[in-house]
Amino acid sequence: MLFADADRLTFLLLILVGSLLLGILATVIFSRTVPEMLGKLFRTEEAESKYLDLLKEGYVVRDRVRALQSELDDLSSYHSRQEAEIRKLQRQIVNTQNKIPDFIHEIGEPKAGNLRYYARLSVDSTSQHMKPTSDTYNPIWHHVNLVETWAGNRDEARQILELAYSEKLGFHKLLVDSPTPNQEGRGR
Repeated sequence: MLFADADRLTFLLLILVGSLLLGILATVIFSRTVPEMLGKLFRTEEAESKYLDLLKEGYVVRDRVRALQSELDDLSSYHSRQEAEIRKLQRQIVNTQNKIPDFIHEIGEPKAGNLRYYARLSVDSTSQHMKPTSDTYNPIWHHVNLVETWAGNRDEARQILELAYSEKLGFHKLLVDSPTPNQEGRGR
């Protein structure tokens, strides 16, 4: 029995020493791994927080890019409409310049030393001459008009034209070489 008590005592001592060793081992392991685990946990939370912040910023940037794209599309559409309007007006100008005049207005008298000068005459669409409700309305301004001016020289012809058909009243004049369009009858 003594041996049995000694075996039991040895066994208990072995359990006690083993428990102490396990406790020391657990303390060493936990002292290293717990802070590492807590650090990883905090770093993960920080990373998640940064990720969410970046995600929010990404949504803001995406919305701003969409707004800018929409504005760019609107501007592009407006630009296209303006270019189409410019092409339409250019065609109208060419068509008007190539038409034989419907009305010829004469200024001055043919005298010795005077030359005949021609000018194409048009009226600004916002002018009172173009509004049917105006006192000065005349439907001839919707047609091609030509002015035949007798003057001593080209500058004098310009002055006479300006007095008779002032730009302030909405008239536009273009001196031309010939009353009808041809190869040399372009405006100057």
